[in-house]
Amino acid sequence: MSGISTDSITYSVFIGKKGYIQYCNVVADDRENLDLLWELAFTPPPASRCEAIEMFIKSGKLTTNILYAKDIDLEKDEFEVRDEVVHSYFGDDKIVYPPMPFGSWEL
Repeated sequence: MSGISTDSITYSVFIGKKGYIQYCNVVADDRENLDLLWELAFTPPPASRCEAIEMFIKSGKLTTNILYAKDIDLEKDEFEVRDEVVHSYFGDDKIVYPPMPFGSWEL
């Protein structure tokens, strides 16, 4: 799932495992894909730009859902929306995030 705004693009990868959903860190080599999303964000006229793109891969088949501002509650926390999308695809299993890097601040 990716989120697109005028100043940034987010890119999240989740993998369904038996009994849980694994969040995967995006490594520097994978960030080249963001260039494609950035170009997609600014190709259409501003009124037609998308807010997010959901991409699901299952059994080698890709399903894509492009979301526009009217499709998203922009007042809702983006992480809450992301979790809702993940659960809509993978079910209600717990999402497991990797530990925070040493020295990072805690919430």
